[in-house]
Amino acid sequence: MHQQQFSVFWIINISLFILLDTYVIYNWQKFVKRRSYSSWLYKSLWITAAVMISAFALIRLTSFEANNPVTAHNIMIVLYLWYLPKLLISIVLLIKDISRLILFAISKAIGHRANSNSGKQTGGVQSESDSTSLENSVAPRRDFLQKAAWITAGAPFIIAGKGMFGTAYDFRTYEHYLPINGLPREFEGLRIVQISDIHSGSFASSKPMREVRLIIESLHPDMILITGDYVNFNPNELSVTFPELKKLSAPLGVYGSVGNHDHYMTPEEHEELKKGIRDAGIDLLINDNKVLKVDGAELNLASIDNTGLGQKFGRINEAMEGLNHANPTILMAHDPTFWDMQVRGKIPAIDVMLSGHTHGGQVGIHILGEDYSFARMVYKQWAGMYTDKDQILYVNRGMGMVGPPLRLAIEPEITVFTLTRPENKG
Repeated sequence: MHQQQFSVFWIINISLFILLDTYVIYNWQKFVKRRSYSSWLYKSLWITAAVMISAFALIRLTSFEANNPVTAHNIMIVLYLWYLPKLLISIVLLIKDISRLILFAISKAIGHRANSNSGKQTGGVQSESDSTSLENSVAPRRDFLQKAAWITAGAPFIIAGKGMFGTAYDFRTYEHYLPINGLPREFEGLRIVQISDIHSGSFASSKPMREVRLIIESLHPDMILITGDYVNFNPNELSVTFPELKKLSAPLGVYGSVGNHDHYMTPEEHEELKKGIRDAGIDLLINDNKVLKVDGAELNLASIDNTGLGQKFGRINEAMEGLNHANPTILMAHDPTFWDMQVRGKIPAIDVMLSGHTHGGQVGIHILGEDYSFARMVYKQWAGMYTDKDQILYVNRGMGMVGPPLRLAIEPEITVFTLTRPENKG
């Protein structure tokens, strides 16, 4: 995506945030005035809103974030704490305003009926009485909705705060068996750790990545795979996680593919990012492959560049070139839509595809052991394991964040797979 497209995208976002601020604060201002409270209860919010939108524009429309990634990250946390809860507050206010509009329409209709019956004195009096009675009966309900909007205003801020400072760093380990037909006995029990969507720019320090690295070390993997999106938009963000990425190690190596966000920059910056990833000791495979050997047995590891969301950098033929299709094959492909697009039922030599990209939606709920998120509405395969005959797709929920720096009920994921043959599963 070009910088000009990003500028248009952020200008639209800024405009929407201005509308959100205006709607919520204007309603608060009316509430305060009707109760003769201090005018500073709303004036202070208008001033704060002006400061917040200016800060948002500074970060998104200038080079400030690229030059000051940590400072920009901290400012963005404050900004999202300011804006996100207003979405919930505005819903309550909208219900209140729609209710008032409906009541106004009903009142007008009654008034019209009164005018049409003006020749009949008793009829007109009765209609006016009906209108007054209606207004008196619904006024308490309308006032209740208005008060409810402000009484519950604090709850969204608490929820957003929990998502930013609690769930966002609550790294969860998922363990799965990967049953692969024809798996050589030498690879039985091989442990692979997958992480995805690091988004280094979403962390203010290297501490979260240090925790991830320590968790990975405790899992004693034979191989580590990273399926794309190392940064948000700038190669400089990699500096936040680079020291810990460099410490990752496994007997069979640390391998990576790239994601869509790794392309959201100039070609020169993209090359700089790839160099940084490789300098961290990660064997970055771009439309390429490796053959891993254990006691003479072989396992294919292929990897494509990102394809999806308007990007078409993946070259599956190049990624599979020279491989012995009799060997088990694992493919790294950042975007899970590639599975239906070019893998499932089309290339039976690929036994397993590992993806990320969706973040599991970042925000969702847990119900009876199941995760539910808006990502379900966007992606056919959005989180966890999917199978079709002998082929497997796994969609990692991601480690970092993009957009709002929060997670609710969709914890950041570290996945450990144990390779096995179907007859030995479990």
